[in-house]
Amino acid sequence: MKLIKQISVFLKNKPGELARLFNTIDGEIDVSAFEIAEAGDFGVIRMITPEPNKLEKKLEKNSYTVSIVKVISIDRDEVSGVSNKLGDSEVNIEYAYSACSSGGKDRVIMKVDDPEAGLKALER
Repeated sequence: MKLIKQISVFLKNKPGELARLFNTIDGEIDVSAFEIAEAGDFGVIRMITPEPNKLEKKLEKNSYTVSIVKVISIDRDEVSGVSNKLGDSEVNIEYAYSACSSGGKDRVIMKVDDPEAGLKALER
């Protein structure tokens, strides 16, 4: 398990927006995982990439609204134990989604309210 950076991109919730986003980065930056959350007229696309700073710059250059947050990446088979440790340490899981790494190993991405405290709890 480790802390990694997640890129969040805000899009209008209308046909073609996701295609436009991926056409902007296609072939330049590897996106190893993504998740879409609907929020009324807008959507939030959360992406994991080995090059978060490069992706952020590319998207901002193309007028996207972007934010970066730290998330915890764990093996999928660790979800139960990780959830218990975080709960016992009063670290709240705000959301999570499943991802598959390039090596084929299933991962889970967790956004917690305090990433550093979460990682310390997990290292104990």
